[in-house]
Amino acid sequence: MKQKTIQKMADKGLISKELLAEAGILDEDEAAEEEIVLVPVTEHVTLKQTVQEMMIVMVLWLAVIELAGIWWFEDKLGIGLGFLAGVLVAAAMVVHIAWTLDWAVDLEEKAAKAKIRLHAILRYLAVVGIFALILFTGVLNPIAAFVGILALKVSAYLQPLTHKAFKAFSERRKREKT
Repeated sequence: MKQKTIQKMADKGLISKELLAEAGILDEDEAAEEEIVLVPVTEHVTLKQTVQEMMIVMVLWLAVIELAGIWWFEDKLGIGLGFLAGVLVAAAMVVHIAWTLDWAVDLEEKAAKAKIRLHAILRYLAVVGIFALILFTGVLNPIAAFVGILALKVSAYLQPLTHKAFKAFSERRKREKT
């Protein structure tokens, strides 16, 4: 049980063998064991922080595409609501992915893989269902909704840059307060 808990914490990037040995949690023999495979401790970024940073990029993406849509297209309401619906679906997908990953980390490998696959299929079916609803109602522009859903990709690809920017911003704020 102790090794499973230690490994789960290591997989989350919270600990290393060296830290455990220094803290007296692992003795020299346990720290030398090959079975306990721990990842090196790097900068710890929480899942919650990652989701927040992705949501901020999604809001910025929404602002940009809404302005472009209002400027260039005649069906301002359909385009605008399509963009909004797409970004909301993308945000829901990010939250669901984070929730699934957080839950799967506590499972055995086989069960975790099965759970992740199942929830990926559920997300896919939900998006297909939402697009079917958009197509059949005709209220929202489906292409705009698709562009809105691209916020998920945009925010995922920009997340490392976003994280660096927020880290620099928070460090600057800390320096200004002192």
